[in-house]
Amino acid sequence: SSRPKVTENDVWQAIYRDEFFLDYQPQVSLRDGAWEGVEALVRWRHPKLGVLFPSAFIDIVERNGNLASDLIAQVIKKSAEDIQKCGHGLGRYRTVSINVSPIGLTDLSFPELVDSVVSQYNLEKRRIRFEVTETSIAEDPTVLMDILTRLRLKGYTLSIDDFGTGHATFENLRELPLDEIKIDTNFVRAGLRDPVAKIIAERTVALGHDLHLVVIAEGIEDVDSWCWLRDLHCDYGQGYYIARPMPPKMLAAWARKWRTPSI
Repeated sequence: SSRPKVTENDVWQAIYRDEFFLDYQPQVSLRDGAWEGVEALVRWRHPKLGVLFPSAFIDIVERNGNLASDLIAQVIKKSAEDIQKCGHGLGRYRTVSINVSPIGLTDLSFPELVDSVVSQYNLEKRRIRFEVTETSIAEDPTVLMDILTRLRLKGYTLSIDDFGTGHATFENLRELPLDEIKIDTNFVRAGLRDPVAKIIAERTVALGHDLHLVVIAEGIEDVDSWCWLRDLHCDYGQGYYIARPMPPKMLAAWARKWRTPSI
């Protein structure tokens, strides 16, 4: 299906009219199934086109630094409001992971922007985890390193997303102030039938642990994948087998029903 056509101006209008909202996908421990956190996923309730996913608008946002900064500020603000509103649904749990666009990581004022939003809501910084994609590392590693180091010094935690799909070298990984590494969905989904994907997933877990990083797998869609990753000692998982992304008010009900596989 072709993507709906939206313009830069439409996205500005949407921020102004407060049309963006967040769904959350739970992340759980593969060891014992304990619920550890959520990933915040941005959606746009478009007045004519219905709900749009990031694939419909993220390219536009990536081309404009101010737009990227405004959207990330909006996402942090929304997640802060959701944490406050949803009490037990989000409140007691460890982290909310927020994706940061590569262009946001070229703006040296980004850590201050984040701080100003977070302090308005009195959130604990260690509960906010920023996910950067591996591709953003290649762009300008020195500026990126500066921004990430400042975020880390302020007390936020940092994750590298889509690992294995870009050009991050072992050297990059060693130097970046990361807390977490995410195994890309494609390797997780293919891992049980494609030997290359399997090796990449296995090596990523080993590499992450050698660097003292938490390792999380996304795209866990069945019990076999869960068991394989658990037996690899991957730390956390997310994916449809655990839960689909959902509105914040549904998280508490999901948590009551969630059962760890007993195999």
